[in-house]
Amino acid sequence: LGLNPSYTYINKYNNETYFQTDLINYETNILKFLKENIKGEEKAIKEYQEIIKYADDEIITDILNRIILDEEHHIKIFKSILNNLI
Repeated sequence: LGLNPSYTYINKYNNETYFQTDLINYETNILKFLKENIKGEEKAIKEYQEIIKYADDEIITDILNRIILDEEHHIKIFKSILNNLI
């Protein structure tokens, strides 16, 4: 997308922040873990949808739409596991 690749994200202050291991979910309660992962997948979908709004490249939007399908599939899997545990 015209930038050098890096392991960063945009934080809540709209600043670029390097990836840190404290961003990893270390929850050991399986129910909480699954719920947090569902939230993470939902957040990722919203972020990809936001990027698509500004992307000028059809190949990029196709890739992001495919990633969204994967994230939606992950949500289905996590919800299925969660429902089987409850």
